[in-house]
Amino acid sequence: AESMGFKTLDDTMACYLVLYNVAVLVNTAVDVSIVGFIAYMTMIAWNTQTDDGVLISELPTVAAVLQSYPMMKVMGATLYKYNFPSCFLVPFVLEAFLTTAVPFHLGFRFIGAHRVDLPTAEALL
Repeated sequence: AESMGFKTLDDTMACYLVLYNVAVLVNTAVDVSIVGFIAYMTMIAWNTQTDDGVLISELPTVAAVLQSYPMMKVMGATLYKYNFPSCFLVPFVLEAFLTTAVPFHLGFRFIGAHRVDLPTAEALL
């Protein structure tokens, strides 16, 4: 982003934000695709059947494979495991803790360890 020649820091940060979101989206798509492929190959090895009794390996199209119940079940469970708690819970809990409790505790310790006289404290304000 810095080599693109943005004139303001806001534009550079906006570019970083877009690039980061694209990277996360691509990473998630690749991860889900790999898991889907591995699940498909495992279902073929286990001779998994659809509700109609058709083997997964005999389904005619990729859309038919992805829309079959066994595949949707595996992909749904995989997405759930991928997203919760690591994507939806932990970051928000850690953010609240790391942006409030830790700075407060560090500030309390820092202020308690360093004596500052009143004129210096007023000058620092």
